Parts: sequence; C-alpha cells; structure tokens
Amino acid sequence: MMKTHFNDHFELNALPYFKIGPQGHIELADPDIGPIIDMHTHLALGLKGPLHVDLEREHPQAKHYLPLEQPLDLNVYANKNYTPKNIRNIKQDMTILAPLPFGHKQTHTAPNIIRDMQALAITHSVILAIDLPVLTNNAERYLDISQKHPALLTFGSVHPLASKAKHKLEEQISRGIKGLKYHPAAQMLAPDHPKALELFEICEQHRIPVLFHCGPVGIEPKSGAKRSQVSLYEQALRDFPNLPFILGHSGALQMPQALNLANRYDNAWLELSSQSLPNVQQILDEGPKERLVYGSDWPFYHQSVPLAKIFIAAKDDTTLRTMVLYENAARLLKL
Repeated sequence: MMKTHFNDHFELNALPYFKIGPQGHIELADPDIGPIIDMHTHLALGLKGPLHVDLEREHPQAKHYLPLEQPLDLNVYANKNYTPKNIRNIKQDMTILAPLPFGHKQTHTAPNIIRDMQALAITHSVILAIDLPVLTNNAERYLDISQKHPALLTFGSVHPLASKAKHKLEEQISRGIKGLKYHPAAQMLAPDHPKALELFEICEQHRIPVLFHCGPVGIEPKSGAKRSQVSLYEQALRDFPNLPFILGHSGALQMPQALNLANRYDNAWLELSSQSLPNVQQILDEGPKERLVYGSDWPFYHQSVPLAKIFIAAKDDTTLRTMVLYENAARLLKL
C-alpha cells in the first residue's frame, strides 16, 4: 500500500514518482511522466489595492502557504493540513499586508513558479487573476507577465459590479486571456447573479472557458461560503450549454454535488486541486474522464501534492493519467 502520511513534503520521495534533486527541490523520478498542464495557480494577489510585489523577481525558495517543512496527509481536504499560523499568514497576506510587498506573497512570482514547474515536467500553468470592483489590477499584471513567459497562461478577472465591466472583459479578451476566473467567495457575488451571467454570455460568444472557485472550503467567512454553495452554479451550466465551466476544487467540501453536476452537464469540468485522495479516486472512477483536469492552487500548495494523489489514484492506467494531466487541458485551452 502506498504511503499517504508524511512528516514533511520531502518525504514524498518515498513514493515511486518523486525524488529530491541536487538543489533540494522535489522532482519527478520518472522522466517519461509528462508533459503536464496545471489549470489552477496564482501569482501574488493584491486584494486591497494595487499590488506592489515584483512578479519578475526570483527568490531562493517560494514560500507556499503550506510550507514544505510541515507534515502532509493526502487523505484529507488539503487545507486540513494547515495550522492556525498558516491560516493567519494567508489572511495577513490577503488583507492586512496587502498590497504591500511583504509576507509570503513576495515570493509568489513568475520565476519561482516556473522553477517548480520545471522540476515536475509542467509545461504550462494557468495563472488565475482575482479582481474586485475597484483599486485592484491583478488581471492586468498577470497579462503583462504571461506575455513575457509563454509557460504562464492568464485567466482574466472582471468583477461584475465594476464600472464598464463588459468593456473590461472585452479588453482582456483582446489582450489574450485564455479564460475567465470567477471567485464568488473573494468577489462576494454568487455565480448566479444576473451581472455575472452577463459576463459569462460574453465568454460564450468568444469561446473562452470560465474557471469557478466552486464550493465552500471551511476557512472562508460565512458570507463567502454562502455564495459558493455548489447548487448556485447550476444556472450558469444550464443557461450557457456551449460554454465550458471548470468547477475549481471539484466543489471543495461539496464534492459529491459537483460530481453530480459534471455527470449531468456536458459543459461541466472538474479541476482536482485540494481534494482528498479518496475523493480524487472517486472522481477518476465515476466522473467524466474527458473533462477532468489537474490543478494545484500554487502557491497555497506545492504542485507535487495533487500530483501524488492523481498518480496513486490512477494506478497503472497511463491513458487516464495522461488525459487528466495534459490532454484534456490542452484541448480545452486549444494548445
């Protein structure tokens, strides 16, 4: 039986899929695994005003919100591995310290994620912007970065209540976003809000997918959890049958409901970041195999963590593994 509890992340090398490289990074042990596309990552986010982090600066190590030195249990939803201190660090980065260039987020830069990607045969990562109605400019900064680094593909962000929201989305599409990120908990607007549906209509017209933060995660404010209930996503799936909707985190703590939606709607995709190993196993067994994609939620977690779960759950089914890790995402992104 595969090991699923680790004293730190470096013990992942006890699995046959990983090794520790000469620079101390977690790497793939088998060079034949890959290529891989990560559908769910972020660079540094400024949610309280314009961000002042240098997204081009390289650091000796990216400071993940779940540090590599901490214990890891693959059998639980990923944030169950957080300590109270980890959660404080996240909240400080997103609120108290934002938008200042301090805290963990100063290391959440393009060179740092690309270094992690190269160690794990990840050829592309989708960087997901999140913007509020005023002051923030994350989508604009992410687009600037992705134009310099072809391995990073931007999903834009427009808050539905922002001034000239439709125009802003059209502008981001003209600049080359690969899709739209929508986060009901952070943006405080449910996915079935009429103004949100207006943006999804534009996405359908331009044939670019929408990636939702989908489902409550247990550490957000109650108001955010209320707006992220999986039942609230069905209207968009029903109203825009030609628009692919990626249910980020596969519904989080409401995975069975998200799995049900994916099996009922041909435009519903499941992205696997943060799910427990048993849930990943169930999704691979029962979900629509042609609409499952790998995601990590870097920098909240190292990209090896969800990879380990997919490797274990897929067992010797290399066809399924290739679909989930690369082929489905490549088709969705038109790579």
